[in-house]
Amino acid sequence: MNKASLLLPLYACVLLFGSSPGFLYPMEHKVALKFSGLRTWAETNSPVYRLIEERNRLRSADARIEFGLEASNPKFSYSHEYVKNDSFSEREQILTISKSFEMPWLYIKRRQGHRYMENALKFDKESQIRQFMARMKSGYAALSLMKEQMNLLGQVKTHLGKMASTAESRRKNGFLTGYEKKLMDIALLNLEGKILTLTRQRRELENRWKMEMGLEPETSLYLTDRLTFKPLKIKNIETDRILKQMPGFGRREHEARVLSLRLKMEKMSLISEITLFAGYKKVNPDLKGYAVGLSFDLPILNRNRNVIKKRRLDLAIHKNRFSLFKKENRLRLKEKVIALKEYSAFLAPMSTHFNSLQNQLEPVVSAYGEGLLSTNDFVNILQTYIGAVEQYHDHLLTYFSTIDHVEAMTGTRLITF
Repeated sequence: MNKASLLLPLYACVLLFGSSPGFLYPMEHKVALKFSGLRTWAETNSPVYRLIEERNRLRSADARIEFGLEASNPKFSYSHEYVKNDSFSEREQILTISKSFEMPWLYIKRRQGHRYMENALKFDKESQIRQFMARMKSGYAALSLMKEQMNLLGQVKTHLGKMASTAESRRKNGFLTGYEKKLMDIALLNLEGKILTLTRQRRELENRWKMEMGLEPETSLYLTDRLTFKPLKIKNIETDRILKQMPGFGRREHEARVLSLRLKMEKMSLISEITLFAGYKKVNPDLKGYAVGLSFDLPILNRNRNVIKKRRLDLAIHKNRFSLFKKENRLRLKEKVIALKEYSAFLAPMSTHFNSLQNQLEPVVSAYGEGLLSTNDFVNILQTYIGAVEQYHDHLLTYFSTIDHVEAMTGTRLITF
């Protein structure tokens, strides 16, 4: 077998998986995901995504049933009567076919209501998908930042472990007190505890994230994008315009139209349908003929007053909820935009200081190893560094999560990695 035949399967794999937008399979049980490819992956593999789509299809089918879009079947009827006395007998047979027809204005309103409901369901589906993807993006950011934080704390642990050995040698030689050695040991144990807690939290988050994204628990997950701080320049947004573009707004707007239409239909449905029938009639052997007629309800005793009253209440409640939804989301959007501006202004200098602080860790360790720093100063510097790592990543995660939720609300891309 020549080299070309050996490389052919490899080239095929590269063409098959390397061109997939946002994700690839390096090998079995290993998956690499790009931040920009999460939606593409979820559409194909996520059980949560499929559940949202299946529920939407089920509700769409329910809407067709609720609005009675299927035509009614005709009815077949046959009766056979026979009477007899001492001097007379009579036999009567009747065969009829009947069909009920809805009033045309009600049928038109019913189809219009179904269109409104279908639009409401489409908006609701998009809203659920956006919320789900915002959660997955935030999870991606959390997993990435927690991994980076674990690596940074691991580096500190390595340095601290080496310096603990140095401190032990100094203690034996009388250059270091027992208190200072214990201080070093406590700092090391405290750091190991932080790493252990962070490892457990990341493992739990990764398992939940894999499950929702359709990955097996044993799959090795590689997040290819390193999420770093990027400042945002957010201008004053037109809140009312963005609110009208939100899927939740569109869903509630169309639901209000459905409820308003139902109220009109109840008022118009005092006589909702007419039934026409025609048939063949036979009396005794020599009398034959036909029967035709129609029937409809007489709105004398029941004029739909209670149903109309309920429809009015349903519409009033929905309008109040819609008004509350607009106020709440207008406030939420303003708060999140303010938060993004504040975090962007805060993280910009903090990011610069944090990056420069990482470069200063090695000189600090060298200074302690050369005896230029006391144990107290060395431990304090490391604890300050550890605190800065935790604070920076916590704020950065909140920043990314806020971006994800604002993008879900507005449907606009604020940042690209």
